[in-house]
Amino acid sequence: MENMSEEKLINPTLLAEPVLVAKTIQWKYLEPCIWLMLALAAYIFSADFSQDMDIYKFGASGWPRMIIFLIVVVALFEAWDIKRHSTVAQAKSEKSEDEKEGNSRPLLSFYMLMGLPLLYAALLETIGFYVLTPLFIFSFMFLVGERRKKILISVTVGLYAILLLLFSRIFYLNLPVGNMHPFYDISNAILSAIN
Repeated sequence: MENMSEEKLINPTLLAEPVLVAKTIQWKYLEPCIWLMLALAAYIFSADFSQDMDIYKFGASGWPRMIIFLIVVVALFEAWDIKRHSTVAQAKSEKSEDEKEGNSRPLLSFYMLMGLPLLYAALLETIGFYVLTPLFIFSFMFLVGERRKKILISVTVGLYAILLLLFSRIFYLNLPVGNMHPFYDISNAILSAIN
């Protein structure tokens, strides 16, 4: 009986709880920092094609820089939101056992959410936009926490249809079709169905 009371007094998870909260808050700022660094790099690279155009007064880098600006705004808003929620989280000192055991899951989910767009970008040339994009949309929504099958499927199909309409019918952009045999054929079939 004495051993159990000593174990409760020396339990490292109880002693390290404030440290875990502080480390979790610091790790949460990693994502906005990464987005800000990517935005800075993209802005620097956009200077390479910053040329004046007769038909568009903002030049060739106008739209990319607008998207970069939106990325910066969203990253700053996210950092502010983390700061706002972290002060509320620090005020709550007691957690249930379920929350204590689940501390590693949000961090794993964070890494998966950060890695998924990188994986998408790495595989885009090989698999192609037309095959990879619906898989990416579905996977991203699943990682964010959506589990309802109807929502997952309907949002994936709807967003994919909007992207196809936007890129192939309105902007007439040539998107990657993939260079591997089955993906290339599927992408060409989708393109012929759209046209």
